[in-house]
Amino acid sequence: MTSMGFSILDNFTKFIDAKLSQYPHDRLFLSKTDLYILKRMYNWEHMDFPTETDLAEELNLTFERVRRRRKRGFYHLRVASKRSNTHISNIVSSVYKYSLQEERNAIYKTIVRLWLNELPEFPALPIISLLAALCNEKMTSAIHYLKSWKKARTQETFRRIIQKRRILRNEAILKDHLLLSTIWFDKVGRWKKEAFLNKQPKRKIVNNDRYISGEFNSEKCQRLVQYESNVEFEFIQALEESPIVIYYLEQPVTIPYSRKEIDYHYTPDFAILLKDGRCILAEVKGSYADMLDPRVHRRMEALIEYCETHGFGLLLTNGRYSLNYLRNYPCTPGLEKAIQDKLDERKGRIVSRRECDDILSSYGAKKIELLSLVLKNNWGLYPYPFMLLAQNDYLIFREKIISKLPSISR
Repeated sequence: MTSMGFSILDNFTKFIDAKLSQYPHDRLFLSKTDLYILKRMYNWEHMDFPTETDLAEELNLTFERVRRRRKRGFYHLRVASKRSNTHISNIVSSVYKYSLQEERNAIYKTIVRLWLNELPEFPALPIISLLAALCNEKMTSAIHYLKSWKKARTQETFRRIIQKRRILRNEAILKDHLLLSTIWFDKVGRWKKEAFLNKQPKRKIVNNDRYISGEFNSEKCQRLVQYESNVEFEFIQALEESPIVIYYLEQPVTIPYSRKEIDYHYTPDFAILLKDGRCILAEVKGSYADMLDPRVHRRMEALIEYCETHGFGLLLTNGRYSLNYLRNYPCTPGLEKAIQDKLDERKGRIVSRRECDDILSSYGAKKIELLSLVLKNNWGLYPYPFMLLAQNDYLIFREKIISKLPSISR
């Protein structure tokens, strides 16, 4: 209870005691029954707040007689507080001023706020009815607003609980994903956060109208973090919420490599520093089809070599899940043989998207089943433009990554 709340109760009690000592010729005379009803309905010391029905039974009066006596008592209380300029009248005056400045229900909003801030130890109903009477407002309207306020607060609390649970669930999912889906090699390095501070991305984002790109103000990194797609943006938000991630850097390093006498450069999407000092280099793709693209596997082979040399973990993900989900996905019986027969029939030539869609449609299968079979059989799938080949030539990726994926479900 605050000092203002104590003053409200103290002045109310003093008013009752003063009226009990007055004579009948006083203009503001109240009978002992009137005062008894007020004193019983607001018994602060014993925290006893009987209703008008309870008092009607106790005094052998009708409910209406008790209600009228309580109403008359509050009328005299308002008049007396104005005459004596007590602290109660100041509070009431401030309530009226507030209500004139805003909409009509602002007075009920203020009454609820007075109870919540000044007298939180007491039940809401007695305090709300008392303050409403002091403000010459209908108690039913004040109680109605109180119920609306409680309902809104309950809904807000429920919304916050749901949001917190969702955050915790996302944290748990990302934690399991980072720990279970990352491939670790024989050499595992340890780093400190200081080694990553003040590091800058190796390249700038590429603005493309087809994708969502921009910068995100990271609290964990204390700077603006770049992202090139909505998947990367969601992944960054998950890293911000994850309890096992203490720092991350986008586009951390540029890796030069050569394939078939052609020079390439590859920049992984993120370096993720964990609490235990280990660091993950992550490549984030928008879909499982992108993760199966042989051109991605070519870059992954360069990343594998870099991670083995420097002690990083390697993660290929679509933002939340890795390729292990595809490896364990159940497929429609006969679908694998039908696709394999089509590949054998072509004798190394490509199978088109329309031909694959016709096979999937004839078996009532989903596209994800095709992706699962591509992974299991090491077929070559180029999603853009679509081409399905009988062989994926990048076997180092399969040996170092696919064979080491843990058997976990989505």
